[in-house]
Amino acid sequence: MLSPAGENPTMQALFSKIAQDAKAAGNEFAEKNICCAIGGFPSWDFHSNVYGLCGTKVSIYSEMLTVWTVASEILVNYENSVL
Repeated sequence: MLSPAGENPTMQALFSKIAQDAKAAGNEFAEKNICCAIGGFPSWDFHSNVYGLCGTKVSIYSEMLTVWTVASEILVNYENSVL
């Protein structure tokens, strides 16, 4: 889950860790298939309990970014670390 209030690891390190954990658990599907939730809201954050569904909150920048910037960061770092 991407959130301005989340941890701030590098995206590449995060994706690598997720893939390694899935591989160690023998979950080949999860090793390559990761879900990222991006909220594109003018009022800063989710209003529902979406965070209760997620294991990790991640912040990629200290200020708000456009949705396409966030999506681009996710795709590039996922491709560089997992594929």
